[in-house]
Amino acid sequence: SQVVELRKNLNLNKEVVISLVGGINFNKGHDILIKSIIKLEPYLKYRLKIIFLGEGGDQYISEVKELINQSDLTDRFIFLPFQNPKNIYHISDIVVLPSRKEGYGLVIVEAMLMGCCAIRSKSGGAYDQIQNGVTGLLFEAENIDQLADSLTLVLKDKKKKKKIATS
Repeated sequence: SQVVELRKNLNLNKEVVISLVGGINFNKGHDILIKSIIKLEPYLKYRLKIIFLGEGGDQYISEVKELINQSDLTDRFIFLPFQNPKNIYHISDIVVLPSRKEGYGLVIVEAMLMGCCAIRSKSGGAYDQIQNGVTGLLFEAENIDQLADSLTLVLKDKKKKKKIATS
């Protein structure tokens, strides 16, 4: 299947896959997600693969890649050009939308419909999409610690992650 092929092509084995789908720009908060992942306990962060699906401005992409290069997690991040995100949702365990500013954030709804555990900032239409702790997890925009705590919760508790993803 396409999903099996994609997992193979991206060299995904047993890693937990976190995806951020959307334009790579300051408002989407890729840097917030990276800083949150850096804060995770080693046994959690080293079993992750993080997919950034989207295009962006060269300056911000350079900053994002520099942030990754300063960590010891360079092999954990995968950048993919924008494409239909359906297959990305299929291989993702968690979809994060760490936006500083966001409208309704259709990505989260799509991800939830595909059975992904959704975590997003409380920007834009967050409360219209997610019942915090039930259908997804919400954190204050730009709060790296809160996002790290949300990630830790669902990475440590597979039952909680599955319950949120299927609610």
